[in-house]
Amino acid sequence: MNSQPLVSVVIPSYQHAAYVQRAVESVLEQTVKDIEVIVVDDGSTDGTPDIVSRIPDPRLRLIRCAENRREHARNLGLGMATGRYVAFQNSDDEWSPDKLAQQLNVLEDRPEVGASFTEVVIIDGTGLPAANTWATGIFSDGKTKPSAEEWLRAFFKGNCLCISSAVVRHHLLDRIGIFRPSLVTLSDLDMWIRFAAISELDVMPEPLTFMRVDGDRNLSGPGETKAVRTMFEMVDVLENFARPPLLHRLPTLFPDANLAAKQDPIVNLALFAGYAAANGGLAHRFLADRVLSRLIDDPENRKKIVDACGSGAIKFFWQNRSKLIAVSTKK
Repeated sequence: MNSQPLVSVVIPSYQHAAYVQRAVESVLEQTVKDIEVIVVDDGSTDGTPDIVSRIPDPRLRLIRCAENRREHARNLGLGMATGRYVAFQNSDDEWSPDKLAQQLNVLEDRPEVGASFTEVVIIDGTGLPAANTWATGIFSDGKTKPSAEEWLRAFFKGNCLCISSAVVRHHLLDRIGIFRPSLVTLSDLDMWIRFAAISELDVMPEPLTFMRVDGDRNLSGPGETKAVRTMFEMVDVLENFARPPLLHRLPTLFPDANLAAKQDPIVNLALFAGYAAANGGLAHRFLADRVLSRLIDDPENRKKIVDACGSGAIKFFWQNRSKLIAVSTKK
């Protein structure tokens, strides 16, 4: 194997003794052999790291974290990755043997593509295709977009890409930064937005990734607590649209928001906040509140907004906040 592998595969693991061996083996069985596989076990107590340690392959490296959540497992693995490309896998998912080969063909042929994905098959605990799960339809066909701008408009509404299917260019990952440790459910969506801000994305129509849905083991699965956490994280993720480089692209990203390319970016941002509140969910209303409160607290920015939009923009801020207060205090 070369001193620098072609692909680094990073696999965080936690309490997946039932699935981790098959997940790792599906990576090691790839037709692309020039890989390094970095498994970072996040303090499992069910024997997960012991299972990985018994897999005999020199390309495999196991990192054991002494305590769950003490480190950010995926970022820890990324810090050790040396490949030209980086692939992400979960310790309960599986790959088709030619997954990496097909995606590398795309990345080698299309330099404008920064991240490659595949279609996904949802499987159950036994590895068989599963229907009527919380994930059914999220990663289904028909999600492919012709451009990064189309992807960004899709991401404005939520995630529609599976992290276990992703292969990215390492040098672009170095440019945009690692996963945000404060995000649990939507750290991948945040990452895809940052990739789409600087490159094109591609989704292969072939179902080469098998995502396992097994009860409530998935962090992004259903449940009231998870739904509330996802809402808070979505506000943080949406902030990507309110700062460079996407801030200056808002007029073209959202042509129906009545923004103007030659207009002051502060005015466009205020109008975008109103558009988000009117065309999104609760997280988008919180985003609007966060953005507008920052803008009107700055005397210069407040004047720009009022001169361009009148006092209605300030009134909208208070109306939106009143609605958020009503929702937050409703029993």
